[in-house]
Amino acid sequence: MPRRSRSMSRLPYSLESEAASLRAENRRLREDLIDARRNEMALTSTIARLQGDLQRLAVTTDVARQQDFHVQAMHAQAAYTANHFRSQALTAASHRVAARLTSMGRRLAEIARNIRSGDGAMYYAHRGAEQGLYELAGEVQSLQRAADGYIGPV
Repeated sequence: MPRRSRSMSRLPYSLESEAASLRAENRRLREDLIDARRNEMALTSTIARLQGDLQRLAVTTDVARQQDFHVQAMHAQAAYTANHFRSQALTAASHRVAARLTSMGRRLAEIARNIRSGDGAMYYAHRGAEQGLYELAGEVQSLQRAADGYIGPV
């Protein structure tokens, strides 16, 4: 096998220059490819982390919605209970006023009987009726204040 001489194995300068340029471009492309792979791995890791964060956020949002629902239910129950107690208090107050009205009616009936019987106690009967009406007005005002305290002024 004949050996080539050194001059035959050498490429012309323009081809050598082109080959060197292509080798340099090849190195740059390999480096770019390595950088692209590193970036891809970093992006994959970031995407996985963000997906985990998104899943945790979804769970947190779901828990918050459930808690909000429970808070709304508790608020509705508290409002119902408060209204129930207000209603009971007003009912009790109205029963007290009704009992007081019944008592006042009895006193007024007794005063009217005394007036009809003519026993001469007209002045005292009038004063008793007047006092009874003042007491009744006080009871009604007390009931009104109680109602204002429970349901606000009407």
